[in-house]
Amino acid sequence: MDHTTILVDLLKLHFGWHLARIKCLAYIIVALFKIKTVNLTEIAPAFPGTAEIESHYKRLQRFFKQVDIKPSLMATFVVAFLPYETSTLSIDRTNWMLGCFHSTFLGLSVVQEGIAFPIVWLFLPKKGNSNTKERIELLEKFIQIFGVEKIDRLLGDREFIGETWFAYLSTHQSNFAYASNVLCIYHGRMAVAHQRQIFLEVFHLEHIVH
Repeated sequence: MDHTTILVDLLKLHFGWHLARIKCLAYIIVALFKIKTVNLTEIAPAFPGTAEIESHYKRLQRFFKQVDIKPSLMATFVVAFLPYETSTLSIDRTNWMLGCFHSTFLGLSVVQEGIAFPIVWLFLPKKGNSNTKERIELLEKFIQIFGVEKIDRLLGDREFIGETWFAYLSTHQSNFAYASNVLCIYHGRMAVAHQRQIFLEVFHLEHIVH
């Protein structure tokens, strides 16, 4: 059984679509891993079958025009494959330029074996740091989908600080660990620590392999 067939079977369990759309999504996902670009003209040749590339390209266009992929559906699909009842979350952001416009991607990811899988996010029409209101909105999106009990701990860097933000996290009794060279907050305790020491405590490791 190839990867596409396995993926189709998994998608059928979570998406209430007809088979043709599920197969198209599976082809897209597999092609993204192969081609490593979101350019549809390059994804189309990676589709299986004997149809002309132009036909695959038009199929991709129809898919993205007609199908509304709800972020909450994708989030539950990703989390369903994780082996734990609770999740370690990581909050981070990056700035992009869309033409001459600044855009900030603020994302919340599930961390599994050192890999962060983005599951909820906000696009902010600005550059620079996020504010407390935006962070709360992001975390509330996760809570609305999964519930606060799904959160084991929250990781972030020293950008994500502030009394109001920490007070909000405390209302949910979250464990949160902030990894920087100057600040560590974990189980409500604050201490000056080196980044190495923080991760030793957070992940209960005896050593870090470089």
